[in-house]
Order: sequence, then C-alpha cells, then structure tokens
Amino acid sequence: MKAPVEQLLVGVYSHFDKSYEDETSVKVRDLAGYLNDPEIKFDFLFLSAALKPLVAFNTAFQGEGVLIHKLHNEMTRLVKRYLGYILPARAIANIPVREVSLGQEHQLKNEDLFIGAEARAFLEKEELPSVTMTKIYQ
Repeated sequence: MKAPVEQLLVGVYSHFDKSYEDETSVKVRDLAGYLNDPEIKFDFLFLSAALKPLVAFNTAFQGEGVLIHKLHNEMTRLVKRYLGYILPARAIANIPVREVSLGQEHQLKNEDLFIGAEARAFLEKEELPSVTMTKIYQ
C-alpha cells in the first residue's frame, strides 16, 4: 500500500503528464509548471519518506480494539524515530525523550540527515541551485 503522499503524487503527476499546453486555464498551466519544479518534487519525495512512521502509527491505532495502554510506548518510539532523523543514535539511545539534547552541536551533518532514499537519489541526480540546497537543510 502506498503512503498518502505517494498516492497524491501519482494522481497529480499522471493528470499533468497529459499535454497541459492545450489547456486554456492559466491556473492549470501555472499549477502544472509548479509541479514540475524540482524543489516541489523533492518536497513530495521527502514527505513521502518522512510521513511513513506517522501512517504506521495512525494505522495501528485505528483498529477496533482499545489500545490506550500501548499509546505512551508507541508515541515515545515514534518521537525517538523522528529524533533519529536529525540526531546520532548515541544521543538518543537509552535516554528518556525529555532529556535528549537537541542543541546544534548534537545534530547530524546535512549529508547524514534522513531525507529518504528517493529524495537523496533525486538530489544526487538533479543540479539544484545552492540557494535551494541551503533551504532544504534549514
């Protein structure tokens, strides 16, 4: 099953893969041009990877059974997973979430941050302006 962002991307891009040059609507042409922007493509790829843990978390708690007794542990696991995207494992392992140091000195270097495999491959393939690259990692 595809993540919601991936489903949205497939639908939107397949619609605009058709020749939108014939469209009379300026809004449609503007939107198609916007979707072809490499920065927007990167944003969708990143969100597709970054939102997967939330989709799994949400799905786990949508069942019929009452799972309130698991909520704290699952939320802690989710927060730590996201912290692992920006911090080295040694900064979060065996440390309660509230005690994790988030200072700049503890954060991973830009090239080590989690952005998703497809987003990273996209950045390696595309020649994005340095201003865009700086904006991505802010």
